[in-house]
Amino acid sequence: MSITSSVGNETKNANKILEMVNYLRNMAPGTLVTHDTLKEVMDVTNQRYYYTIMSAVKRDLIRLGVFLDSVHKEGYRVTLPGEEIKICVARTVKAFRQEIRAAHDAVHIKVANITDEGSKQRTEKLISQMTARLPFTDNQMRLLEQIVVGG
Repeated sequence: MSITSSVGNETKNANKILEMVNYLRNMAPGTLVTHDTLKEVMDVTNQRYYYTIMSAVKRDLIRLGVFLDSVHKEGYRVTLPGEEIKICVARTVKAFRQEIRAAHDAVHIKVANITDEGSKQRTEKLISQMTARLPFTDNQMRLLEQIVVGG
């Protein structure tokens, strides 16, 4: 791909994102917009491209105070006022869970098998830091989700 073609694609993507942000930003809270409708408005058939554009659209809409909630196999719903926090908590919970899993995996590294002393010390230090940073246990995470999201 040439540089010109790459810049052309970036401009095309930026235009699609802006078009979709403008389409969705003034929709009434509670409005459900189907994937089919969004693909039609976007004039897109490629599934991967659609989700790439929608990911950027959702980020840009958040900056405008508009949150989209995914509705499985249907589309996106514009959140009602006060429901935006559910999306933020869900993202936080997901990030915490990834951090917990990574730390739990790290403790199973066979440090004794590492022959390079520098690598061994770095590994031990990182494992210690990762486990010390664990924000919540899995059970605490579920409880947080239930309290805030009601799930």
